[in-house]
Amino acid sequence: MLKATGDGLRLPMNRLELAGPGIPPAVHRWADRPGAVPLLRLTHLRDEETHQAALAVLDPRTHRVREFTAATRLV
Repeated sequence: MLKATGDGLRLPMNRLELAGPGIPPAVHRWADRPGAVPLLRLTHLRDEETHQAALAVLDPRTHRVREFTAATRLV
């Protein structure tokens, strides 16, 4: 999210409140950017259960997330 908004690591991550483990990723509160919360969408990325990853998208009305495996892209 920090990269998606252009803030990078300038803003402290401990000011973000995210969904907990076992539920879909979501931003609940961001003290430094409260106006961004309604626009941010997190999409869970599939993995072989070894890593957890999510993709942050600003305004999902203008961006569509498509996920591919490496095997389908390297053929």
